[in-house]
Amino acid sequence: MRNLAVSLLVIAVVLLLLRAGMQPVDRVINPPRRDLPAHARVDWSLAGSFGGPAEILNPDEDNPWLKQFNDGGFLEIAGLSAGEDELFVCDSGISRIQVFNREGRHLRNIGVGIPIREVLPTDIEFYLENSMVTRQIPRFNDVLGPLFAEKYRGIFQATDVAITPDGWYMADMLRTGDRRGDHRKPSLLWFGNDGSIGRFPAETIIWPEYIGAEADQVVLSEPEGNALYWGKRDGANPADWKMGVPTPATQYTDILRVRESYFGHRRYNSMMAQYQSVSQAPGEYSRVGGMDFGFEKLVICDSGNARIQIYDATGRDMTRRHSLVLTLPGVNRNGELRFAVPLDVAIDDHDGQVYILDSSRREVAILDDRFNRIGSFGAGDLNTPRAITISPDGNDIYVSDDGDQCVYHYSCAQQR
Repeated sequence: MRNLAVSLLVIAVVLLLLRAGMQPVDRVINPPRRDLPAHARVDWSLAGSFGGPAEILNPDEDNPWLKQFNDGGFLEIAGLSAGEDELFVCDSGISRIQVFNREGRHLRNIGVGIPIREVLPTDIEFYLENSMVTRQIPRFNDVLGPLFAEKYRGIFQATDVAITPDGWYMADMLRTGDRRGDHRKPSLLWFGNDGSIGRFPAETIIWPEYIGAEADQVVLSEPEGNALYWGKRDGANPADWKMGVPTPATQYTDILRVRESYFGHRRYNSMMAQYQSVSQAPGEYSRVGGMDFGFEKLVICDSGNARIQIYDATGRDMTRRHSLVLTLPGVNRNGELRFAVPLDVAIDDHDGQVYILDSSRREVAILDDRFNRIGSFGAGDLNTPRAITISPDGNDIYVSDDGDQCVYHYSCAQQR
């Protein structure tokens, strides 16, 4: 009995120690204000919102090609990017990008505005290692005519955009080009301020989602294949542009893979998910998310592993493993929460603060330039956040919300 009592006492002590080390990560979130860096800006507040569910202007029209939607409304809101004076917002349910001013007033549309999910049928695509067989894929090459001054034809389904001083990039889930084999092939495109339009050679991309760009560099994430693609514009000729894969990401076996394709609705097929080989090794990903450049670094969200990974963006070859600088988990060594599930990221180019869009906590976590959590905002406002962007001057932050079909606009009391 004495030995039993001692054993029970030891077990009780061990359980108490384990319980002490397993307190909820959100018990301690923000450090005291006296520990904040002198330049920290944490007083972000909701300045307003704009958008809402798109309304059909001609509900009696049966032909989906002729249906029209109100400006400023979204069918399926996706990525966004802020420039000096304008904000580009993708509507992946309607083939258009809507352009707003910094205060949320609609300025214009890019694209023809076709309700994609009503036009395109649901189908099943069978993927083999080096070939693809697709049933009943319609052609749209000759239906709509030229778009973007004869250089980019058909309709598109933009998932994300990235504005740079020289132009902007677009990740397109659906490309209908001017060749027979161009229909239903995702693409990464460049639209220069000088009127130039180019397409990156990215034939292996299946389903792009987020992009991040700085000058002539662009990185694209593909969550369905858990791959990351790094591209570099080299001159004016797209044939000279380089595209590589910076990490091996999640690897799949060589078996037959099946994907159910719902345009505007991305979901995993159970057969495909069953054969994923998810890794937590540095430089590999489980459900890759958004990314952003800042201070010669590239920060990428690894949503499935609840961490972010930081690369050195100065190297010309992002495929090299030594470009990975740091893998930062959502919880620090003291058990304090930085973020739960990082979905997208925006970096302030002025002070190096990092803003992590946390899809689990429905908030934006604020990290300083040393990746310490110093605050948060957005809790109580956000429903199903999708993407985040910060204005070049750092005074405005925008979050697209797929649940509320709108864009939330936040401003800081400490203006520059």
